[in-house]
Amino acid sequence: MINTLVESIRDDALTLRMVPVDEIFSRFPRMVREVSKQLNKAIQLEIKGGDTEIDKSMVEKLTDPLMHIVRNAVDHGLESAERRRAPASRNRARSR
Repeated sequence: MINTLVESIRDDALTLRMVPVDEIFSRFPRMVREVSKQLNKAIQLEIKGGDTEIDKSMVEKLTDPLMHIVRNAVDHGLESAERRRAPASRNRARSR
């Protein structure tokens, strides 16, 4: 009985630390808009899975690295608007 109670309290405590990853993802659209303007790249950002939950301490650790990855994807992984106007390209890049 005491083991069950302890497990229940532990599980509840862990649940309290869980937050949606949207806390990280919510910062991406503005950053992508700003970088895309600077680089003259038209980008449609699609974010999925924002309701997935992770430990709050992981959010703090993942925010900066993920921002860097997204910024690099925009800067180095997507073509400029001029290049995308080539006959075989879409007019707007898509980042998922």
